[in-house]
Amino acid sequence: MIKKISKKDFRNTLKLLTRTIKYKKLYRKLPVIKGQILFDSFHGRRCDCNPYYIYKELIKRGIVKPEQCIFVIFGCFTKKGLEEFKGGVTEEDYKVLERDGVVYKHAKPSDFPEGVKLVTYYTDEYFKSVMTSEVIVTNCSVNPYATKKKGQFIINTWHGGGCYKTFGWGNKNEHRIDNYLSLKKSARFYDLLLADNEKMAKVMNKVLFVPKDRIKVINMARNDILLGKNEQVRERVRKELGVSEKELLVLYATTFRSKRGFNVQGVDSLIFDFEKVSKSLEKRFGKKVKYLYRAHYFDGYTKVKNIIDVTNYQHVQELLIAADVLISDFSSISWDFALMKKPGFLFCKDIEEYSNSRGFHTPIEEWAYTLAKNEEVLCELIEGYDILSTQLRIENHQESLGYNKNSGLDYIVNIISTKISKLPILES
Repeated sequence: MIKKISKKDFRNTLKLLTRTIKYKKLYRKLPVIKGQILFDSFHGRRCDCNPYYIYKELIKRGIVKPEQCIFVIFGCFTKKGLEEFKGGVTEEDYKVLERDGVVYKHAKPSDFPEGVKLVTYYTDEYFKSVMTSEVIVTNCSVNPYATKKKGQFIINTWHGGGCYKTFGWGNKNEHRIDNYLSLKKSARFYDLLLADNEKMAKVMNKVLFVPKDRIKVINMARNDILLGKNEQVRERVRKELGVSEKELLVLYATTFRSKRGFNVQGVDSLIFDFEKVSKSLEKRFGKKVKYLYRAHYFDGYTKVKNIIDVTNYQHVQELLIAADVLISDFSSISWDFALMKKPGFLFCKDIEEYSNSRGFHTPIEEWAYTLAKNEEVLCELIEGYDILSTQLRIENHQESLGYNKNSGLDYIVNIISTKISKLPILES
């Protein structure tokens, strides 16, 4: 059900229509550039997730070259508005966004692969690239102001496994007319939408409005690295972080809490008593504990002492490989971590509030890891952790959702190899 249309909703709907017309007039006559491929991970806030690993594999196999590739970057500017910014972003242009005293730092140009072109999200150059690229790989969406052309192939890899918290039209906070129209339009863009389990595919059909025949159930491309040989990655990352194998590396990773946009309470509201929990971890696993903390990019950084903040570490899968234990909340990162069948725990002291404000497609009690609503229960779960029962719980959870273990990376790269032109890239 669509909520009552407010003045803001009306303005956003009008903006959707006028901007669509604007960019269609600007770029409709430009040809699709043979061999050009655009990658978009969280609208450029990260150089990570499925698009990044797909890019790496395409380069490794020689299917594309860096100069054929465009990456979207999310620019933060203090003097120039995003809409007025016409060119690509440079290291000097990049700024840190501050809001309410919290720092929100996204991927900067040096985080992206060498030799690729960068375009700033929501700029004219971005829309031009979207409307002229032969292949587009995104893990979230294509801005609905754009218009798809004949000869383009668009893949949405999605970014969250497990079918956990609500999204799309399933999120009741997003029941606005402008969002409904945007979702409907975006659904027509995708030639292929990926889900890593059968339940997710069914939900995507309902809440993203993408037809069933364009949804493929296959493992996420980013998770091949978790399931393959990754000892060297583990060794490298732990060395970079200054963590020895004699220490228990615990990753605490949280998702954002606000209904839309930034966390109004701040990151530190999610912090627990690390010293207290460390005693239980040391008692159960027999090693001195070292913590990593990774906030959602909407939530900025924590200032807690003696905690390694890895919020802006670009490749979260590498952190999952390096970590021995995960403590998370409503984030789907627990789905990825469970693929390696390592110890994990859910700490959700605001479960009732979050459930009422956002909600879940799969009840949290059915997830791969057990739930603690306070620190006392978290310590009890840690001290009582059993390897075999946890692994059985993980397997049952994956089976109940219809998880597909086959390589998504191999599948997607093979698809792209048939869609991308082998001709030399033309000048735009």
